[in-house]
Amino acid sequence: MPEGHGIHHFLACRTCLEAERVLPHPPEVDPQGASFLERHAGHKVEALSRVGDAFLSDRPPWDPMATTYLEVTNGSEVLVVRSGRRSVEDPVERVLLPGRLRLDHITVEFDLDLIRRALDAHFFPQAVRPKKLEQFLAMLSELCRGIDAERLDVVFDAAMEPHVQFARLPEDLHREVVARTAGIFDEWERERLRPFLAEASADDGLLTLRVTRSFTLQAA
Repeated sequence: MPEGHGIHHFLACRTCLEAERVLPHPPEVDPQGASFLERHAGHKVEALSRVGDAFLSDRPPWDPMATTYLEVTNGSEVLVVRSGRRSVEDPVERVLLPGRLRLDHITVEFDLDLIRRALDAHFFPQAVRPKKLEQFLAMLSELCRGIDAERLDVVFDAAMEPHVQFARLPEDLHREVVARTAGIFDEWERERLRPFLAEASADDGLLTLRVTRSFTLQAA
């Protein structure tokens, strides 16, 4: 089962540096029929919980061959759990690693190509000059550069890209987009544009913001 985003709980053996996901599912049983606790009897075993949203994966998280990394804590220190398997027939192996997932950078952007095509279709059979469309798209791109990703409300995760989430366009930024159209479009164009912008601001609309967080594993 992919780790992905969300809350996870683990049992971890600090002696062997092995981990087992335990909630919301019961502890897994190995092919020999021994539970995690039985296999690590007498070792230092403790409970760990997912902490934060940091996540690293070399493939989409639903891919059975994905190797994923996420941060966990025992309440006093933060560690990393690496999950992966050697082949699709093998069970998932989870290893406890010292270190942290370091955030390299965050990008916030609109899907400008999709918006461009949608605007062309929306104004059809009338046409808006390409220069105006490009000014509008440039304005959206400029707006993105000033957005603090931490203030955004994430509405869903990208299924195919483990580091990408989509966030709702804040109301104040929607009002700014509408206000800035006055310097780009004529009155009839703005009137035609108004319902497009209202619909595009829905949770799955064209003005949903694409938020990409890139992490790297930083050894302790």
